[in-house]
Amino acid sequence: SSFFVSNLEISTNSVPMSVTLNEEALVSKATSGNTTYSYSYTGGYLTSWKVLYQNNGFGGSSTKGAAAELSRTVNGNITEIKYMPSADALDIYYTYNFEYTQDDNVNGLLPETASKIMGCEGFEYIYYAGLLGRGTQNLVKSITVKHSKEEEETVYEFFYNFDYNQNVTTCSYGKGS
Repeated sequence: SSFFVSNLEISTNSVPMSVTLNEEALVSKATSGNTTYSYSYTGGYLTSWKVLYQNNGFGGSSTKGAAAELSRTVNGNITEIKYMPSADALDIYYTYNFEYTQDDNVNGLLPETASKIMGCEGFEYIYYAGLLGRGTQNLVKSITVKHSKEEEETVYEFFYNFDYNQNVTTCSYGKGS
């Protein structure tokens, strides 16, 4: 027989979070206060997420939100993330394009700068617990960010140091050219 938990209650810094898992034991929904995240997967890899914030006050309520769609290679490396920071303006978005090193991501690292666009900013521990799907196969070499309404793009370059087992011991990054 197998044992499957479909709901978890997690609390950090006195902020409770209710988490619902799908049949693959991946987070399908996470709720904390007036904020609800929803996640979708294909083959164990995160492919999209959205968040809704319910704001109540002054006799009314409004809903705000954000979302992202992730494109991947067959080995799970993210090629592009389209991040929409506001559900009210879907024509305003950021495109994040990823390039990779030849080094395997043996530690399952979440790329620095990517917590927000991966839908786990502030609760990265859910990613590292394996509850947001499988990590990329390779380590990220660079991320190029472009805004839908601007010509300029920003490039972040990543550099790694390893121990004798190919575990990452340090990661540094900065804006490239």
